[in-house]
Amino acid sequence: MAKFFRKFLKNPDLKEQDEIIETVNNIWYKYDIDRNGTLDKRETFRFINDFLGSRGSPPATLSQFNRFFEEIDINGDNSISKNEMAKFVKMFLREDKEKHIEELVMKIF
Repeated sequence: MAKFFRKFLKNPDLKEQDEIIETVNNIWYKYDIDRNGTLDKRETFRFINDFLGSRGSPPATLSQFNRFFEEIDINGDNSISKNEMAKFVKMFLREDKEKHIEELVMKIF
């Protein structure tokens, strides 16, 4: 058991994967109102506007949202699956980490 935890703590990919899964599950708990396992356009619109608001950005226009939805809905079924959302979450988790690293570098120099 101790070997597993040491390996887990040394492997950032496992930690990132768990963070992505936890984030996606939290999104589903809050936004999958009809509990069908996917986010439809209305549910996704609520999510994206809450997400933008949390980052200090204005709500998405309908045109912006439609472009976003089209990009995330990889299989084109007019709904967002957990796997599709995980790709979006992964992109932003990495962006936040890179931004944090950039801020640290700026403080040092």
